Amino acid sequence: MTMTPDPELIPAVQGMTGRLAEHLGFAEGAQRNLTEGLACACRQVMRNAGGEREDVQLQFAGYEDRVEISLEDGRAAVPDSVNEADACLLTQLLDRVVFDQTADGRLRLTLVHYLAAAEGRP
Repeated sequence: MTMTPDPELIPAVQGMTGRLAEHLGFAEGAQRNLTEGLACACRQVMRNAGGEREDVQLQFAGYEDRVEISLEDGRAAVPDSVNEADACLLTQLLDRVVFDQTADGRLRLTLVHYLAAAEGRP
C-alpha cells in the first residue's frame, strides 16, 4: 500500500490494521496496542520525510501467530534518525520493532505483534 505523508490518513490506516488484527483473533487491547503503535510509526516516518512529499510504503502481512507491518519512506535515512521516545513507546506497545535500511538506503521500520504474546497484555 502506498500513501502520501499526510497525517490525516493515519486514522484510516489504523482502522484497516485494527480490522486485520481482529480477523486474526487479537484481543481488543492488543488491537489497540497495534493500531497505536502503527500510528506512532507513521508519524515517525512522516517526520523523517521532513516535509517532502515522498510516498510512504506500507506492507501488511498476517500470519497464524502474528502480524507484521513494514513502513518505508522515499528518502535515504539512517536508523539513528529515529526519535528515541517514539522507539521506546513502540517497544512498549509491540513485541518486536526493527529499524533498518533497505538495499537502496531508505529507512524501513518493521513492527511485529504476536498473537500469543498479545493475549497476556492489557
